Amino acid sequence: MNQQIPTWAPRVDAQKIKKLYEQNAQGIIDEELLDAVGYGLLARAYSFKTTLKAHHEGVATCSVCHTEIPIINKGKKDLIECSCGWSLAWGKYHESYKGKQLTGMSVIPMVDEFIRNFEAQINNSAEKMRVIDNLLHRFHWEIQNNPTRPLAVNFIDLTTHNAVKFIIELGYSDNDSCAKEQFEQWLNNAKKSGYYDELIE
Repeated sequence: MNQQIPTWAPRVDAQKIKKLYEQNAQGIIDEELLDAVGYGLLARAYSFKTTLKAHHEGVATCSVCHTEIPIINKGKKDLIECSCGWSLAWGKYHESYKGKQLTGMSVIPMVDEFIRNFEAQINNSAEKMRVIDNLLHRFHWEIQNNPTRPLAVNFIDLTTHNAVKFIIELGYSDNDSCAKEQFEQWLNNAKKSGYYDELIE
């Protein structure tokens, strides 16, 4: 019986993202770096969708054949079993993503939007950058007009406090009005949340 533990895409290295933004602000397009960041975020987004489905909808994904499996019971020792021969106790499945910034029901529409838009812009570097920027400048519960934690913390390897500082300090092109508007919206949400006043004064 195969009891392979699920593995999830890691958060993306903050220094790679910082370098990408610095170059973009200078009008430099580094396709290799853009893809490293973009596809890293995309892989993370797919992991996020999978863990959210298990956590909130009660549907696990087989680690071997990727079949979706209804979770009948969520007792620590209750088995999730796939017809391919894979099985795992719910407790171990849950532990595989617990504490890894891979939950948050309110962000499902934002994650879906990122996946859809990024995959639609595979051959358009400027738009890929725009889609990345949009993902990193969102908040949990933002859609419900009650922003709390920055979504960036789920995708970048930083604490919540440092993720807020990171977004504030990112480089933006003086000629990119869309990016500036995106940042201003993010800043308004940060202020609305009331949690980061000492960072944005």
